[in-house]
Amino acid sequence: PIGALLDGRKDEASFVNPIGLDMDEEGNLYVADAANHAIRKISPDGLVSTIAGDGILGLRDGHGTDARFYYPTDLVVAGDGTIYVADTLNHVIRKISASGDVTTLNTPSERLVEIIPGIVEPAGDYRDGVLSASLFNEPSGLALDDKGNLYVSDSGNQRIRYIDFASDTVTTVAGAPLVDEESTRIYEDSALYAEGSYQDGPAADARFFGPKGLALTAEGGLMIADSENHVIRYLLNGQVTTIAGTPERHGLD
Repeated sequence: PIGALLDGRKDEASFVNPIGLDMDEEGNLYVADAANHAIRKISPDGLVSTIAGDGILGLRDGHGTDARFYYPTDLVVAGDGTIYVADTLNHVIRKISASGDVTTLNTPSERLVEIIPGIVEPAGDYRDGVLSASLFNEPSGLALDDKGNLYVSDSGNQRIRYIDFASDTVTTVAGAPLVDEESTRIYEDSALYAEGSYQDGPAADARFFGPKGLALTAEGGLMIADSENHVIRYLLNGQVTTIAGTPERHGLD
């Protein structure tokens, strides 16, 4: 069976690869409908509607279904109704206002990688600093803290990033040092992604491999689904620890 993009009653609606979920204070469930390149809403009475995206992949701001996404995989809903979206294959973070206007918060990557001679693929990139000029590589997980700021699992960069809306900046809060400190290079030649690995310890020295889902704890720590390492990690007070799973080994034990 294959999915489709169809609104309506919950028992008649269709999705394609829905991934991220979050709920607002009124009980509406929002869905990152990844392969439909759309953001969907399920109301408490069971009606499904498309609030952003028209089902065609692209990168376009606008109102509601005039906007376009490329495989959004996660979203979070703020208390004022604002929705933040990890627009994964566009390598950007999007914002949907309570009135339905979609905007892009950071700069889309322009990096191209020749994966084999003559074959070039677009890829994400990495840059901290002013939010509008920052760069991501396949952001895949989001979490809002109690200040209204946003943690991002920057999967292709093997890092956890933090968007501070008050200061309008992006910083790296956990993840390994650069490959080449002098040139600020983090990618090997012809690499779509930064190299992933595993290491606990101080946040600046910690290493991840495909971090994705995020969740905040009551004490202000951040749970991280470190997908390709097959473990759950915990970031608290500048330290990263492993709380479940055996590093670099998958299975059911």
